[in-house]
Amino acid sequence: PRGPHAMVLAFRVHGAPGFLVARAVHHPPGLAGPVLTVICGFAILVLGALLTARWIVRPIERLSRTARALGAGELTARSRLARSDEIGELGYRIDEMAHRIEGLLVSEKELLANVAHELRTPLARIGVALDLAGEGDAAAARASLAEIAVDVAELETIVDDILMAMRFEVAGAAQLPLRRAVIAPAELARAAEDRLRGRHPGRPLDVAIGGGLPPIDVDPRLLRRVLDNLLENAHKYSPDPDARIDLAVTAAGGGVVFEVRDHGVGITAEDL
Repeated sequence: PRGPHAMVLAFRVHGAPGFLVARAVHHPPGLAGPVLTVICGFAILVLGALLTARWIVRPIERLSRTARALGAGELTARSRLARSDEIGELGYRIDEMAHRIEGLLVSEKELLANVAHELRTPLARIGVALDLAGEGDAAAARASLAEIAVDVAELETIVDDILMAMRFEVAGAAQLPLRRAVIAPAELARAAEDRLRGRHPGRPLDVAIGGGLPPIDVDPRLLRRVLDNLLENAHKYSPDPDARIDLAVTAAGGGVVFEVRDHGVGITAEDL
């Protein structure tokens, strides 16, 4: 027989002729086969361990790089791990956290910019009123003092709104409380007209107030702020001092439309 465990039969003749004695001689199998099997198995284990370690370590290194980048202020850093296991879930959570942090910081910057914008308008009006009062005209001084009182009250309202917004942000609320009142639209429009003419006497301003306007239920201070900002921007972005600004108030669909139109540099559609 052939094979690693073959039995070799050796025949020798003893004694009388023709008498055969058979003896089986067993040769031990060779060691090359088992050793090779062990080596191959060990190599497979090592290779599997290396591949497993690489499969685990590489995404962890990517998560570590993402965390370091976020810690350094690179808010757009993301791991973008496309895995369905626990490491993939961890990567998704880190990316989600980074997205939220980026959104919070962007919102904070926008809030600071909006606060600066809101404060600039009443402060500018206070400056104009003080200049008029400094010219020595008693009537103008009294009128200026009245305007300053209104603007100081608006500054207090803005600060209160900012504090309220911060409280609502902490509490998770979605909007500011409104101080609503029923008011005539023409009254708001005429007051906005007077404020713009007082700040920029040379700017042509055409105000058209339609008939049959229904009273509106709004927060007068917030709407006043909206109108002042629109009119101030219309003036700011109209370099030609003779360019006209139009303020129109019309009834539409049971409500009221305030429209501010300028003839300045304009605004792109994506920014609008």
